[in-house]
Amino acid sequence: MNIDIRFLNSYCSAKEMKTLIAPILFFCASVGVFAADPAVKDEQAIRALIEDLVFEHEKASETLLISPGIAGNDDVEYKRQFEKCKEAFKRLSELKAQALPILVEHLKDKRPSIHFRNHYESHSVGDACYWNIYFQLQDRPSNYSEYGYQRKGRDGEHHPKPYWTGTPFHEAGGIAQWLKQNENLSYVEMQIKCLNWLLEREKTIGAADADSYFLNILPLEIRILERRLEAGAEVEGELKRLRDALAKKDVTAVPVNLLSPKAEQSSAGQSATRSASDSEGDDKLQPESEGRSQ
Repeated sequence: MNIDIRFLNSYCSAKEMKTLIAPILFFCASVGVFAADPAVKDEQAIRALIEDLVFEHEKASETLLISPGIAGNDDVEYKRQFEKCKEAFKRLSELKAQALPILVEHLKDKRPSIHFRNHYESHSVGDACYWNIYFQLQDRPSNYSEYGYQRKGRDGEHHPKPYWTGTPFHEAGGIAQWLKQNENLSYVEMQIKCLNWLLEREKTIGAADADSYFLNILPLEIRILERRLEAGAEVEGELKRLRDALAKKDVTAVPVNLLSPKAEQSSAGQSATRSASDSEGDDKLQPESEGRSQ
């Protein structure tokens, strides 16, 4: 806003001009504040959520912080603080890439929070920020894997699940370093890269049987296609095929190279049986079909 002081000066005394201009300047300053870059306001909101991760309670220093519902804790303030931290964590996750820089900034924040990964690990605000980034970028589907440290592979032996033994972030020297190395990627591309890291290791373990494939491998393949579709790739047909295979538990869709020799033979047998059954069914339907055509 431009104000011609010379115009005012020709009609007002110095005192009158001062009285007149003061509210105008205040108005201009106010407009400037409210018209500020929205990113500044967003950053303030994100920082406020980081503050809400702080668990402000006398029990904050305890090694194990149990959920109020599980512990049967009647402490109202304990529950309020716990829920405040959980809500802040959820909202930070929903902000996705927008929150990442500030989450990284607080990775070494030693103030107490609550557990977001394991009750027997540390629970600082920095830990909460780490796990928030971790869960965002790992993007694991809810129907992938199940509780436990190990699973049986194609060789019949038990193997630690990949997410228990490492992350793509550790290999890069830390989550901040990984983000720096991959700053040229979009948010969705980062998710795809992390999912591929996990999928490669699950495929290396292989599947003891078809059910293991449907639990430990196929959900990751589907999620990767979902994210690729979100990024603009034309994968609708393949995505539908894999979703149908999972919904029907179609053993013929299981790549035989991922199965143990025994499971491979079983899968091949089921496939042959299904093919024979389908063929027999076609023969039975043929006369009826021919009859209608007449």
